[in-house]
Amino acid sequence: MKRLLIMRHAKSSWDLPLSDIQRPLNERGLKNAPEMGRRIVKSKVIPEIIYSSDAVRAYTTAQMVRESINPQIPIQIEPKIYDSTLQTLLKIIENFPNDKNTILMIGHNPTVSLLANYLSGENVGYFATASVACLEFPFENWNEISGNTGKLIFFDFPKNENSLFV
Repeated sequence: MKRLLIMRHAKSSWDLPLSDIQRPLNERGLKNAPEMGRRIVKSKVIPEIIYSSDAVRAYTTAQMVRESINPQIPIQIEPKIYDSTLQTLLKIIENFPNDKNTILMIGHNPTVSLLANYLSGENVGYFATASVACLEFPFENWNEISGNTGKLIFFDFPKNENSLFV
């Protein structure tokens, strides 16, 4: 069985004249990223590795989430996650190492929303910043994953008053 956590980066700042890829997290993002890491711990779906976009806001989210879960979890920067298409994300997943059963991928909208909807066959909905979906697949290899093969285990976001993990 494989489990994929799909996360959108935490809220970023537009205050500085930086390129999009260089934008840092704002105050809300700095608060929400570790909170969502704590919720992942409470969900008991602990990633063995984190794949992150190379955008500053995504990588910072990955670092903060990791600190809340386990500082020893490796982070793999995957530049193709930034400004990706659904097909690009599927190709990345297809090449995940099969010795890892639970992986967290941190990226950007609209593709993280499209990915969760496509893989689960459900209307998971819009990923607000720092949202996390957990999908479970009845496969031994990541390259077996395709559309409508995942079961949505949970979807959570910082302002979710009905979260099971608060």
